[in-house]
Amino acid sequence: PISVYTLNKHAQAAERLGFTRGRLISLGIRADLVTFLLTMPLSYSVSAAIQVFNPSMGGVMGFIRILHFSASLFKCVSLINVLGGGSENLRATLPKEPIKVFNAPPLCCLFCWPCCKRRVSREDLRIMVFAIRQFAFLAPLLTLLDILNTERRRPEDDARSISVLVLILCTTMPAMWGFNALNGLLAPMVQELHNEHAAVGIGKFVNLHMVVGKILDIVLRLAVKENYDTRKWSLPQNEWATMISGLVLCVVELILALLGMRLFPWDERMYPTSCSKSGGEFPLDTLALLQLNGVRTEEWKVFENLKPGNTASSDGAQVQQVTVGKALTD
Repeated sequence: PISVYTLNKHAQAAERLGFTRGRLISLGIRADLVTFLLTMPLSYSVSAAIQVFNPSMGGVMGFIRILHFSASLFKCVSLINVLGGGSENLRATLPKEPIKVFNAPPLCCLFCWPCCKRRVSREDLRIMVFAIRQFAFLAPLLTLLDILNTERRRPEDDARSISVLVLILCTTMPAMWGFNALNGLLAPMVQELHNEHAAVGIGKFVNLHMVVGKILDIVLRLAVKENYDTRKWSLPQNEWATMISGLVLCVVELILALLGMRLFPWDERMYPTSCSKSGGEFPLDTLALLQLNGVRTEEWKVFENLKPGNTASSDGAQVQQVTVGKALTD
């Protein structure tokens, strides 16, 4: 109920700004990204509840959570770009002095040395984005292979299971490193430019879902060492651990759903009414949306007087907007 209430509030806020094509189509780039991230507590808690009542479905539910998390990593980076006014605006505010740009967990021990200081370049950002995107493709595939191998496990399949787990580790570690490095670089800049956005907290919100889910599974599988026996039936140790993990995860997701209400406000801070369709300006996040889709807006004359916040710096942008509108209608 908390997640549904929060999603409904964000949908209403987006509709007030003029994004009225329908909640099942689009609510604008900002609201679409926010609502996608806010569905994480919902999908995690529902899948955790299913594995409580049917522990044999634990592997499948974990696969669903991995699918959602892998997509959420890049959605979170996109949202931080949007909140910061677009990638070009953030790139212009990158640190000019050498920094340890790659010094982020879980691979911080590899890049913590003084020799790792360097000026941030576009290639550095592309490396981090690639590390995130490879996870979105490989992690669901490897998790599915792990499920199939578990269901058909035989004594001679131990080497295969270890190989799949190593591959999952090899794709997860770079992804978490890339996300933490990119979020650690961009989120503080966004929060400095727009202190009304809890950009640093947004990254931690996404990260917590992965960390909590994995830690719970590992700890409970190690802690629960015996079957749950009654007078009439017995529950295997792995299914008993899966049930407890699902129950604890439901409680954790309730806390994260409440945290999401604080990190993603639906008031003027997230959806400024100055960008409503009646204000005579471009729609909210026009520049950021174009830049996320590969358009270099600084090369287009029609956008030269438009600030990152989608407000015109002079009457020139408004005149250009009217001209574009007439051209489209003609």
